[in-house]
Amino acid sequence: MPVASSGNISIKTAAGSGRSIDTDGRTDISSGSLVTLSTGNVVTSGNTIDGASPHGMREFAGYTHTQTQDVTQSLTNHGRLSSQSHQMARIWEISYFGAGASFITTGLSFRLEIENQSGPNETHIYGYVRCKTGGVSTATGRSFRHTNSTTPQQLYLSTWKPFGTWEAPGHNYWDSITLISSRSTSSSGSGGVGPPVLSESNHPYTYGFHPVNQAESVSAGNEGNPNNYGFSIQQSTEAECNDFLCDTVWTQNFRFHKANHYDYNTFEWKAELSNDHYQSGLC
Repeated sequence: MPVASSGNISIKTAAGSGRSIDTDGRTDISSGSLVTLSTGNVVTSGNTIDGASPHGMREFAGYTHTQTQDVTQSLTNHGRLSSQSHQMARIWEISYFGAGASFITTGLSFRLEIENQSGPNETHIYGYVRCKTGGVSTATGRSFRHTNSTTPQQLYLSTWKPFGTWEAPGHNYWDSITLISSRSTSSSGSGGVGPPVLSESNHPYTYGFHPVNQAESVSAGNEGNPNNYGFSIQQSTEAECNDFLCDTVWTQNFRFHKANHYDYNTFEWKAELSNDHYQSGLC
């Protein structure tokens, strides 16, 4: 929290909670010296401090050592947003079965590619999606919806489809990226659903992506030799002697973190896995 905007403030904690320049204001360093706290990496944009350093103690009233990331000025979205209704990526498989049981597994793989475009001060991040290799073998349909069209395009097992690009002018790299994800499942008929899987993708990436809601430390790659991060989602269902329809919708976005900056949350998108079992003969 920022330093209180009125009343007493102190260098350390003498003035009470929320009133310390050291612990509430300059959260990037720890010092008992006003000279140290009022020089160096003092963020002035959007704060109470302005002008030449060193700064006086009263200038720290209402101060917080954070600023807004400028990545929002250079975001290109290719995949249809969850706010635009239709899901961005969808896989559905239909099994017509007779005697015995029916088993279906569907999945998607996602990848983030991070590289420097023109030196250390311009970092690009590219997002891609494709059908999960090894997770889908006979899916009836695989579709991808572009942000400007409700008409689905084909989504392939071997080809990555771009869904977003981020650029950070003036930043070398983000400190960490966190995958934020939620899901909802609806079903009808009689059947079973295996535990939904959200895991690291099995690809030759420099790093695997951490599980949902866990920050992944990142570094910028070199041009032509980017660092890659991946994860996958997967659903398994089974039915025997009965129809069973199961749809799971995953809503996801990324949170970019950089020290002394407010977190930047990307747009959200939806991915849908539909498994349809139709009992078509005597059981």
